[in-house]
Amino acid sequence: MLAAALAALSLAALASSDRDAPEAPPVPEPSVASSVAVHAGDEGWFFLPAAFWLPETRAGLALGTGRDYRLEGAPRASNVFVVGGLALGGQGSIDAATDVYLREGGLLTGRLRFVYYPDFYYGIGPESSKADRERYTRSFVDVVSTAEYPFIRELRAGVRLVARAEGISDVTPGGALATSGLPGLGGFSAIGVGPLVTWDTRDRPLWPSAGGFAQAFYVRYPSAIARNDGFGQGRLDLRRFDTIARGWIVGTSAVLETSDGAIPFQIMPKLGNSQFFRGYPEGRFRDRFAWAAQTELRVELTPKLAAVAFGAIGDVAPNLAALGPQHLKAAGGAGARWRLTREGANLRFDVAAGAEGPELYLLLLEAF
Repeated sequence: MLAAALAALSLAALASSDRDAPEAPPVPEPSVASSVAVHAGDEGWFFLPAAFWLPETRAGLALGTGRDYRLEGAPRASNVFVVGGLALGGQGSIDAATDVYLREGGLLTGRLRFVYYPDFYYGIGPESSKADRERYTRSFVDVVSTAEYPFIRELRAGVRLVARAEGISDVTPGGALATSGLPGLGGFSAIGVGPLVTWDTRDRPLWPSAGGFAQAFYVRYPSAIARNDGFGQGRLDLRRFDTIARGWIVGTSAVLETSDGAIPFQIMPKLGNSQFFRGYPEGRFRDRFAWAAQTELRVELTPKLAAVAFGAIGDVAPNLAALGPQHLKAAGGAGARWRLTREGANLRFDVAAGAEGPELYLLLLEAF
């Protein structure tokens, strides 16, 4: 139960992000299966407060409530939660989600978010300057639902459905964003659907010591539905974990995000994130394509305390052919983990730096 609570509160810290919740436990944006009889767990509902710190929001507080339950014959417990969060940067969010594991190993997920988010726009492309940043405010609601069915043991395949409506305000008059003519500048709405494939052999989802994880999806948003000019989004997420000595774990991951068509600038692929490019704030770089690769050494010092060191490289570009080494960016850092549950849920503290200085991260669960 506590692991589900920690996952929920980690989502609150990330609710303003356009990326999914971290896969730990895999919290694929959940969906409700109300017609299926459930067997309620003995622990009932949790209520848990938490504090967090991110470069984008600075200090914040979150409060979550939810519970675990298990469908009869299901291989894993399902959960449902609701989280609210507020940050000193003026950001606020309400996040509700559930994942439902079915008897045959299928997974139904869904997530609903309401977000108010003062943000920064730095420009488009790998050479955008921090000095040129402009403040604007985003307000959006989105729903993400998936349905996956197991085909070969650890391999699941299914569909992903996304609906989103977003408006922006407080744009600097005559500034770079106001005069950019970018899609999404006047707000947008979109409904999309596409295929999803997940492969997972990790020995445990929260603090893996062996195994791998891979997920790929593509969602197409047609212009005939809602208010947009038609666009697509895709993502490939790869992870691997190995124990090299007792208590010494090496994790590696790589992410590629793609887009096509008239994608709104707010949800363009981005570089800078508490998950796979620590050291840069969310959205510091954005373009039609983004990639990042990272590795992390995790050393268990005591049953409760662990230390980590990590490094990452990545870039953004207008197309795949332009993803070369000419604008390659790097970041790295170190941190500490305090074990909160036997399953491996941790309180995370990281100090990371890129070319523009250090950033601090205090939140729950791992980067990957």
